[in-house]
Amino acid sequence: IALLKTIKLMPMLMGFFVLKLIFENYKKEDVFITQNARYYRWIGALLCLDSIVVRPLCNAFLNLVVEYAHHSTHVITVGSNGYGAGNSIKLGFSLTELSIASLVFAISQVMLEGSRLREENRLTV
Repeated sequence: IALLKTIKLMPMLMGFFVLKLIFENYKKEDVFITQNARYYRWIGALLCLDSIVVRPLCNAFLNLVVEYAHHSTHVITVGSNGYGAGNSIKLGFSLTELSIASLVFAISQVMLEGSRLREENRLTV
């Protein structure tokens, strides 16, 4: 169970590491660069991975372990709310995390466009 909780934390820890890299670029006053856009894309991908794959699978496995320990039957429910009849196992995904991921992807596009404008201004005399 501790291993599953560690696996659940991995995308968040990796996201904090990437965020640290972004702020290191900000400290050097490199805000609108393609590297930051890539970093933001990585954070968005980590949020999607966490929401769609990691959390649902870890929750399902933890629920299976608990259900198996109690020797009861269970119904697997797939969806964003996880409601089901009887003893259900929530395999749903987080719409909130997916919404935040889409915002982060939009920020990465803004950063990419900003880096293009920065390059154009650098070439302008």
